[in-house]
Amino acid sequence: MPLLKVDSLTKRFGGLTAVNDLSFAIEPGQIFALIGPNGAGKTTVFNMLTGLTPFTSGTARFDGQELGRLPSFRIAELGIGRTFQNIRLFGRMSVLDNVMVGFHCRTGTGMWGALLRPPGARREYRRTEEQAMELLKLFHLDGIRDELSCNLSYGQQRGLEIARALATQPRLLLLDEPAAGLNITETETLMGQIARLRSGMGKTILLIEHDMKLVMGISDRVMVLDYGVKIAEGEPGAIKADTKVIEAYLGTGFRGAHAGS
Repeated sequence: MPLLKVDSLTKRFGGLTAVNDLSFAIEPGQIFALIGPNGAGKTTVFNMLTGLTPFTSGTARFDGQELGRLPSFRIAELGIGRTFQNIRLFGRMSVLDNVMVGFHCRTGTGMWGALLRPPGARREYRRTEEQAMELLKLFHLDGIRDELSCNLSYGQQRGLEIARALATQPRLLLLDEPAAGLNITETETLMGQIARLRSGMGKTILLIEHDMKLVMGISDRVMVLDYGVKIAEGEPGAIKADTKVIEAYLGTGFRGAHAGS
């Protein structure tokens, strides 16, 4: 049974159809990449799946639960976490506190518990802090736990945003262009980190990305959108050779550069 099953998903903004009759399924443990030119509708898909943008029509089921009318916080509670194309950290909060915020939907301490700190709340805080530090270690940020997030390098901020998304304890993690703005070395590090999220933590990942080396290097399956319409879906090798994809997005130079790979 797919973890996420999308059927005929459509989104219209007035007379503009941003996503048109889109269907796909993601199996547990997959790294599934969504690629396409700018304006193809990729982030709109993410926004619909996470409750930020209502569907015009169609369905999306996560572990059998229909997502269409659920608010964002409820979708997070079900087990879908995400990052954003434009980094959205709390700049005047510490690295640790940014991740601690992510655990909010999994903790039982309410406002008064957080303020008064009874023994149960203190124990929960310590457990949450330990879990947050484990996530920071994954991205080599544990040594700067008290630094303000606004003082981090761009690559560190990207890692922190993923760590915060993981704090919601998602079963499905949506990464919106995680390699944007990273240099070659940082991108290679990110590839390894994403692979470990699947192999070490059992995460299923839906990925939007323009870096084709990253996409083709770690994805199990790739789907291509063009003007909101799916034009191809398959394993990375098949996508690299697909004529429609090359014409719409990859370009003839990509085929030549990857011939025989």
